Formats: sequence, structure tokens, C-alpha cells
Amino acid sequence: MIGHFLLKGKHKIIDWCAERKEVSDRTEVKQLETELETLAKDTDVKVLPAYTPVHTPTLLADISQVKNALSVLSQDDNATLSSSEGVSQYNKDLMVSEEVVRDLVTRERLSTVGERILKVKKPDYLGTSKWTFRYGSHIVEAKVTDASWLTRFQSNLELVHPGDSLRVLLYEQAAYGEDNELIHTEVEVQKVLEVIRGSQGAQGRLLDS
Repeated sequence: MIGHFLLKGKHKIIDWCAERKEVSDRTEVKQLETELETLAKDTDVKVLPAYTPVHTPTLLADISQVKNALSVLSQDDNATLSSSEGVSQYNKDLMVSEEVVRDLVTRERLSTVGERILKVKKPDYLGTSKWTFRYGSHIVEAKVTDASWLTRFQSNLELVHPGDSLRVLLYEQAAYGEDNELIHTEVEVQKVLEVIRGSQGAQGRLLDS
């Protein structure tokens, strides 16, 4: 019975994906979870009716993994699942972005702005991507949105090298899921207050003096 349910569940998920161009609607995902729960109840494997819905992050992660596996197919290739339950065609064109998945599983966001010191690992010299910093014991990527400071930096009026640190006003946003688990954190440097030279930079200034 369990194997029969798993097979039905696979077909249900594949058919659901085939009916849409992208995964973007929380209500639709919840409806799929409900339908999978109904399939589980129909197996009547448990003596007590204690069936629980599929965990949303797990379901979306599985769909994303299938999408990634299909990415090697050419435009003319197709993939299907054939079984005693019928034939289901995989949707290789389904759009499943990390940002959308993150939004779908997020229950609450908490934001703070405060003064922090970030050690520079890799500056963004062109102003088109994110800087890489060491923040405590973590490596983070953050966009610097202080336009006036960036102009000075790109004009070589502010010199920053790997190993230097920036004293900044840092915007931090933490996203939490339905079980209050931390899903994602995002940081942004809103203002650069000071460049703090690393030990190598300090030694260089002593040699130049």
C-alpha cells in the first residue's frame, strides 16, 4: 500500500508541475500538499487518522531537484513516468527560482539596522555586483548602496584592499519558516562610516613613512 501511494504521489506531483509554467503561488502549493495528504489517507495504512501534510520546503526542494535533473535535456527531448497509474510527462520548462521558493516557505521576516564592522574579502570594483565580507564566523555577500561613498571608492579617493574592514550601517533581514526555522538571511551595506586598515595595510604605511 505504501509503494502504491508513493507511485500515485509521484504522478500527482509530475502532473501538477505539467499544468503550470512556474511555481509562484503559495495557495497552489498548499492545494498540492492537501491532495497528497488525501492520497495518503486513502491508503489507510495507519490505524489512527494522524496523517500530516508534506513539509512545504521538502516538497519544493524535491521539485527543484527534478527541474535541475531535466536541465540536461535538449529542446526536442522529453521525459515521462510510465506505471500502472498511467503516463505523466515531466515539464522541463517549469520555472522554479530560489527567490520564489524562499518566499513560498517564509512565514515571517525580521529586519534590523545597526553599526557593524565587516572584514573585506573581495571588493566590487565595478559596482555591478556584491562585495564579499567576513561577518563574525560567516562569509556573506552584500550590496553596498552608499552611492556617494561608492563614487569616491571607484575614483580611488577611498582605498580598500582585501584584509581591510569597513565600519558600516548594516541592514539585515532574516526570513523564518512555518516551524520558526531560519530559512535565509540577507544583508545590505546602507552607509560606509569608516575604512579600518588591516595589519598589512598598516605595515605598508610604516614602510612608506
